[in-house]
Amino acid sequence: MTAKASKHGKAFEYALLSELEIEIKGKAKFSIEKNTQYDNALASFESIDSREAEAYRAAARAGVLMLLRREPLILNPATDRSLLNICIQSDQEGGRGDVRDIVLKRSAEKWEIGISAKKDHKALKSSRLSSDIDFGTKWLEHPCSKKYKDEVNQIFDSLSSKTRVTTWNDLGDYKLEVYEQILHSFKDELERIYREDKAAMPERLIRYLIGRFDFHKIMKIGLDTHLQSFNLNGDLGKKADKIKPRPSSNKLPLPKEIYKIQLKGNESRNTLILACDQGWLISFRIHNASTKIEKSLKFDINLEGQPYKLETQISPWG
Repeated sequence: MTAKASKHGKAFEYALLSELEIEIKGKAKFSIEKNTQYDNALASFESIDSREAEAYRAAARAGVLMLLRREPLILNPATDRSLLNICIQSDQEGGRGDVRDIVLKRSAEKWEIGISAKKDHKALKSSRLSSDIDFGTKWLEHPCSKKYKDEVNQIFDSLSSKTRVTTWNDLGDYKLEVYEQILHSFKDELERIYREDKAAMPERLIRYLIGRFDFHKIMKIGLDTHLQSFNLNGDLGKKADKIKPRPSSNKLPLPKEIYKIQLKGNESRNTLILACDQGWLISFRIHNASTKIEKSLKFDINLEGQPYKLETQISPWG
């Protein structure tokens, strides 16, 4: 993610938090943690121009109104003494399998939900790949093989033999060949891990990519706000006394099988498609994370297909 994209993402996080505060104020007791992440989000929001800021607020307001209908416990605690705690999380949590940007918690009710904020994109993760990163252990609790690490290391080492080459653009069309070689090694390693751990691997993969904790993804897409509820554990959409969520958040089925792993289309050299049962279809698009050649690449990981129970609620605001 570029610095500009990161700034705008943080600005949208602040817009969501600010609109939440407006809607909750005077209706329920709450506390917002003014941590470093809060300060960074506020600074990002204040750095964008007024026209953008108003658009972010409008998009955030639409998302918050959908969220409040889906989560009645936000405004309707079990007791008057219950305090709603809200905080923005550090980006480092994503590396530990927690993709929530904003966390809402009521300790008295042992209730906690999260929000993942996205501005003009729907990506799941942006994970790195290199010979030094054991994605098998990190993603799937199953170590990568020495064969895989040696292959990836050899591919990157081959770049150093090319004279007068310092940036990825210097490679020309050969860059796509590097991408393709890395993807084939990644594909072979995924297939090996699946053969050795069929029972657990598909579910672990989805839980790594989607997140260990349940959350609502709120996305500003053009002049609409989209909301998807990733309810893998059944923690979303709890009713508050007699107040039911509208609509309810379906618990999503986790996959048990991987059907295929292959390059996306005959002409694609930088994107891998992984298809599972229950409707899960994931794309892994590999690209250079920086202009200068380094011994790592980055994935943009997206949900191309999804379980039928994962619905997208859309609210126009523009």
